[in-house]
Amino acid sequence: MAGAFARVTPPGVLYRDRRFIIVDKPAGLPVHAGRAGGPSVEDFFPQWRLGRDGPWLAHRLDQDTAGCLVVALKKSALLAAQACFAGGGAQKTYWAVVRGVPEVMEGVVELPLAKV
Repeated sequence: MAGAFARVTPPGVLYRDRRFIIVDKPAGLPVHAGRAGGPSVEDFFPQWRLGRDGPWLAHRLDQDTAGCLVVALKKSALLAAQACFAGGGAQKTYWAVVRGVPEVMEGVVELPLAKV
């Protein structure tokens, strides 16, 4: 594990205050370590910790998804973020890289994602 962890660069910090840190999670890095172990976003929690409280993931992103990940640094911030996500106060937007030229330049696809 130590050798694998040493090769992983910490996610870039996009925003930080006393309650939250927003990181740029790269594709391929899971938020939690899997059964087989290996590096994850949670491995960097000791670097982000403030005192004895936290940090906690406010939500998850799939391993193959890159994007902004909200990490709560205090329990009160975690509860506030979870309420925000659950109540529709936060919105996740997914962008896709496509090949070719779509027939229409804009639109909404309301289908579940398939694993490729």
